[in-house]
Amino acid sequence: MNKGKVIDIQKKYVVVMNDQMTYEKIKKKEGLSLGKEIYYFEEDLYKVSKQPVKKYFLVAAVLFMMLFIQPLLVAEEAYGYISVDINPSIELQVNKDLDVLSIEAINEDAKVYMKDEWIGKPAKEVINLIIEETRNKGVLNNERDFVLVSYYFNDEDSTSEKVFVQSLDELFNNKPHDYEVAVIKSDSETYSEAKEAKESLGKQVVNKKMNTKVEDLLAARTSIEKDEDFKIYKRDSEDVSDDIDDEREQKSTSKSVIGRKAAEGFAFDHIGGQGQVIDFSFENDDEKKYEFEILFNGKVYHIEMKAFNGEVINYKIEDFDDLNDEKENQESSKKMIGRKAAEDKAFDVIGGQGKIIDFDVDKDDDKAEYSFEIIFDGKIHEIEINGFTGEVMEYEVDDEW
Repeated sequence: MNKGKVIDIQKKYVVVMNDQMTYEKIKKKEGLSLGKEIYYFEEDLYKVSKQPVKKYFLVAAVLFMMLFIQPLLVAEEAYGYISVDINPSIELQVNKDLDVLSIEAINEDAKVYMKDEWIGKPAKEVINLIIEETRNKGVLNNERDFVLVSYYFNDEDSTSEKVFVQSLDELFNNKPHDYEVAVIKSDSETYSEAKEAKESLGKQVVNKKMNTKVEDLLAARTSIEKDEDFKIYKRDSEDVSDDIDDEREQKSTSKSVIGRKAAEGFAFDHIGGQGQVIDFSFENDDEKKYEFEILFNGKVYHIEMKAFNGEVINYKIEDFDDLNDEKENQESSKKMIGRKAAEDKAFDVIGGQGKIIDFDVDKDDDKAEYSFEIIFDGKIHEIEINGFTGEVMEYEVDDEW
């Protein structure tokens, strides 16, 4: 098997430059485009002709400069731009055939989703891969079940927009999905503004419509759903969503972990009820695992489980009063944890990084408490954290936000 990059396309064959920097003619097949990397076999070679290949040296040299020496030219020559916002926020640059030329991480959360093997794939396929990746990592879940897709193409008169919209119809109408998708067309002005603001195209559209900077798309979800400019693909019924969850859990392998929400579900099943998560951690080493401390029926359950399938590998029960006494005896000799550590603890409890709207610290000789009010997922979360140990002392959620 050989690997090469397409540098010229003729009526019956294409010319590739292989890893040895030599040129070969390959039988023409569907889906090939300039610059696309392909794998081919001996039987794929086109019948050798006596036509000189000198002209391909110039083509290859230009292509080499475009792809390796001046990568920014890819963005300049891109035919269209597609942003996918879930948090992560990711931008796809596509050619006229809607194949992905490059992928850009718009925010820090998106950097773990940059995959070289997605380059050259159809945009529809990459959008689906992004959604599946975030679903596998627990970012897209039953609570954060909203995806925003925005697009802008350079040529207003082309058929690319129709083809792209049709591909989204095929993706979200023909395939069951347990999340909602909002799609909107944008323009060159908004794209330029998004670049200047270092924001995704989709979020910039929402910012302009709401005349404010939207930190979390869930806070703008209701407004988006009511705006006729957005095309909405509703999530499927609960029964279908449950089937999707079951299928994904069965497909969990050594290459992917279950999300935190699913892990909590396994923990609650193990203790026999839905308790209050007072501590949570994820160890991302060779033996990936979740660790929970759950308050339930006056006891604290310490649970360790495999992050791939939710199998419990360590389990301990402790009286809540005994745990408090032990921690209180240790508090006098400890220093307070910093506000940053307390914030991180609060964000772990609510399952994401929300917006802090109120903060207070109460400290005397006997105790220290951090108090937070955080907007997240369209709700107000009120959390009190022990300033010495980082333990969650109280946690309430107000749905009326």
